[in-house]
Amino acid sequence: RLTGSPGDAAAAAGDAGRLLGELPEGLREEHPEVLALLRAHVGCTLLWAGHLDEARAGLTAVAGGDERAATAPAREDAIGHLALLDYLDGRPSAAENRALAATAVRRRFSLPAGCGSGIALVVLAAVAVERDELERAEAWLDAADGGEQAVRDPVCAGFGAATRARLLLARGRTRAALDALRRPVPGVAASPWLEAHRTVLTAVAHQAEGHRGAACALLRRVPPSPAMCAVEAAGVQYAAGFPEAALRRLGTLPARGGPGPAVRVRAALLRARAADAAGDAGTARRLVEDAVREARRERLRRPLLDTGPWIRPLLDPAPAPPPAPPVVADLSLREREVLSGVARLMSYEEIAADLFISVNTVKTHLKNAYRKLSVNRRSDAVRRARELHLL
Repeated sequence: RLTGSPGDAAAAAGDAGRLLGELPEGLREEHPEVLALLRAHVGCTLLWAGHLDEARAGLTAVAGGDERAATAPAREDAIGHLALLDYLDGRPSAAENRALAATAVRRRFSLPAGCGSGIALVVLAAVAVERDELERAEAWLDAADGGEQAVRDPVCAGFGAATRARLLLARGRTRAALDALRRPVPGVAASPWLEAHRTVLTAVAHQAEGHRGAACALLRRVPPSPAMCAVEAAGVQYAAGFPEAALRRLGTLPARGGPGPAVRVRAALLRARAADAAGDAGTARRLVEDAVREARRERLRRPLLDTGPWIRPLLDPAPAPPPAPPVVADLSLREREVLSGVARLMSYEEIAADLFISVNTVKTHLKNAYRKLSVNRRSDAVRRARELHLL
């Protein structure tokens, strides 16, 4: 696990599992931490290797397992990595809650400073960046870097460096972000999701510096999962002048379980931008309203800040329709009768015969109704009379 070598870790876990099975059952029950640690290490290794669903299943078993003090280090580690999986799914509030739960386990059992990987602190920093709480994000990252954790695994080191780069990008320091992303990630084998994460951030930095070609070339290597990477890659493609490719990438987002709120907000903003560019202001405004509503629930500010100036007119309230002109005076009974005939598509002659009046009198009554209803046509007179419940 600590060398980022999933194959070797799996072989070692298999050996450990067989040896564990040879222990007397009573001894295994006295030491639940052995199985918990083994499962936590396997789950973290699966996460590094990109088997995110399997990692979640294994880590969930540890997090919800034996709650004795001996298993606290394994549970804290598992809960922290589950928080990372929530973040990668675009669920910042869920990620924050899990990360705080991991720190609560640490406090409850007074775990020593060198115990654990520190991944929960990095996840809290990543969530803080999404909420544009940049000073808080930096404080969490500094705490993770200065914790002197004994288990400094590549997941935490790699994601910590990526989160530091994201913080620098949020502050407009693109060169510093690129420098951070160029530093090698510890690990014998590359982690697919981490490489996708770093590639997208590198593309964002190149795009910010005006290097559209370099940004788009990088994005060819970004897979449709994790969802956060895919939706951010689509945003870079759109900004680089490739809206069709960006919208196609949005269509590849995993449907199983549905994307998380942070993904939905970014996807809605991107589709709103496309609708606005196509002249469909109504759809654009509706999508922006949906995105803002969801962002407010999750306290997300970064997606709105990153989307660009095109959104500003759509953030203003839609202009209210002009009020209908008032009725100048009440319609007389005869004027209502004439309008009723018009509503039934009767001709002037038919209305005159039905009411035992002349055609000229019908026209006079209709002209008076037009004036009172502030309209100029038969169809408008009927519509307005119905709105006022006069028919």
